[in-house]
Amino acid sequence: MKKLLLVLITITLVLCGCSKNEGNNEVEEAISNDEIVEDDSLFFQTGVTITNNDAYDESGKREFDFNTLVGNFGGLEVYSEGNQTFVANIEGNIIVTLLIKNTSNKTLGFGLDSECELEGSYTQYIRHEDVEILVHPNGCAAYILEPGEEKTAEIDLTLPHGYIDGDISESLIINDVLTVTDMSNYDSETFNISIEETIEFLSEDTLLSSDYKNAVVEGTIYDEDGNPLSDIGVEVACPFLELWNKVKTDKNGKFSVTVIGAKSTYSGAWREYCIVVEDSSYNTRYIPVYPKSNQTVTADITIYKPYVGYDYEEVKTVDLGLQAYEYDTDQNKTIAFVPFHTGYDSEDVADLINLTVTDFDGNLVYQHQLPEEIPYVDLSEDGTYTTVVENDNGFSIVILDENENVVYRTHNLKQADVEYAPSDNVDNTISRCAQLSNDNQFLVASDIDGNIWFIDWQNDDVLWSDWQMGQIRNIKFDEDTDRMYVSTGGGDLLCYDFDGNIIWTADTQSWATKMEVTDKYVVLTTKCCGKSLLVVNKDNGELVWDYPTLQTSMSLAISPNEKYLWFGGHSSSSFSKIGSAIFNLDTGELIGMATSQNFDGGQFSGDGSILVTRDDNNIYVFDVLSGFEVFRKTIEYDGSTTLNMAVAVNYDGSKFVVTMNDKGDGYYGTAHYFNLLERSVSG
Repeated sequence: MKKLLLVLITITLVLCGCSKNEGNNEVEEAISNDEIVEDDSLFFQTGVTITNNDAYDESGKREFDFNTLVGNFGGLEVYSEGNQTFVANIEGNIIVTLLIKNTSNKTLGFGLDSECELEGSYTQYIRHEDVEILVHPNGCAAYILEPGEEKTAEIDLTLPHGYIDGDISESLIINDVLTVTDMSNYDSETFNISIEETIEFLSEDTLLSSDYKNAVVEGTIYDEDGNPLSDIGVEVACPFLELWNKVKTDKNGKFSVTVIGAKSTYSGAWREYCIVVEDSSYNTRYIPVYPKSNQTVTADITIYKPYVGYDYEEVKTVDLGLQAYEYDTDQNKTIAFVPFHTGYDSEDVADLINLTVTDFDGNLVYQHQLPEEIPYVDLSEDGTYTTVVENDNGFSIVILDENENVVYRTHNLKQADVEYAPSDNVDNTISRCAQLSNDNQFLVASDIDGNIWFIDWQNDDVLWSDWQMGQIRNIKFDEDTDRMYVSTGGGDLLCYDFDGNIIWTADTQSWATKMEVTDKYVVLTTKCCGKSLLVVNKDNGELVWDYPTLQTSMSLAISPNEKYLWFGGHSSSSFSKIGSAIFNLDTGELIGMATSQNFDGGQFSGDGSILVTRDDNNIYVFDVLSGFEVFRKTIEYDGSTTLNMAVAVNYDGSKFVVTMNDKGDGYYGTAHYFNLLERSVSG
């Protein structure tokens, strides 16, 4: 991503009879004069002063203490932190971090089974199907350890909410299977490992008692002239705890709410809440806070009368067949969608499994039928080519032009000649990911077994191949250098040059569900990991910062000036802490939220003027400089099963597309196309 300044391109200014708002002259001049501006005070920060609001205490992030030997298994010593206590309906996750050491003189691979079993009296209070167990490395991957090497891995158990008559404190045994492989001869042996943890489950009466409502969030609400505002609705919300504390400001503009201040056992961070300030005459504010036990967070918040207006018209809907699990766009003229994770038998829905390519007005460029659902599609930067997987009776990746002509298809690929690489015939495997270089010269193809091929596709020449442990699910090229970044199922992020040399390797615990490359960073969310939002220095692979989202993470977007990271906290069966959040990209500071609900997709316009996001039923447009929610469209349907991620915005924000599962039952997908009618500034 090239480093861009925000360019505000005004489509239509409606100033008839309206005076400018004197408190926002800088923003209005930028809008009305089409100036290039930098958003040094992004809207989530403007007019907010908070004291005692650090996520961590002075000790900072919790350090892991692997003090308990679980056992020696085939040359691998496994250590845990011993029995810990988790408060189920405050934390939601049990994240057991293990340290695994290779104490043998052999090269050993290992993997943890994704099908853990639970035992103990606690299990009688929950249905097993309500429990999500995420294992690292994930089920299709394993790590390789040389003699003396060590690696951390996680078992994540997401617990359901529920209400009981009395408090419970019980032992829970997590049983898993560790597979150890001698890499010299591929002989494998399995071992049963057990981890014991203590689980407390609090009744509703206990949870809402004074013993647990041990923190205070208070503050004052002001208008833009500094006057305190009375009778303004304030909500201090923690969706995870299912707590929505609603109050009104008093005659002095003040509010005060008692809440639960609780730490994460995993990270040591205090749980986030969101202050929601909402009044029909003002913009809605979403301010993240970290209330601490027996302490008070004080927030002084200024709210503004809307002075920027956007009027969008829905101009078209397009039937995609199955849901748009993944998409790509050139932010100019073209969008490509593909379906995945519906659970349907491919034979039953064969006519609905499509690569759909449209323009931003909803005109169909073509719809290309696929043999099965896939989680990846790549549209070239100039919109000329679309790369997609066709795993039909074997491995196959195709490149199509704008007329749906297949201009290249992978063929005669050989297993990478790399130590430990599996000896299976490539035709027997499948691909999950492929990517075109920025100049359209090279194609990187990969498969679920970890093979990588670097192809000069226009000359039909495989330049090199490599193999990495675990499936390859995300590849991105660097726009500024001859490098690319590869995320593996073995939990590695690798930087390759175009000659196939590995420049650096970073440990990310799991493969990336989303990944973006900026001037300085590789930014990614991972499949399942306590620290599932990570920012890595792209020059050396060092971790710049991570955030303990403690949830399945699916969506992110980078502002064009590369100052801000938007994170969409998708949550399948886990419970979200943050739903639609803005971070400082350099520091990792959570500086604001668009809303406190889960969001399944979002994108900035290429000029940085708007951010479009969506939840299960609503489409939102935010004006970036003012922070106002300038447009909302509600689409009534049961969105509970959605894994629909596509939100595409064109360069100047005059057109956007959002997909929903609102056509019939289940995972049937529809794309909704919107055009800007006018953009206005008023007093």
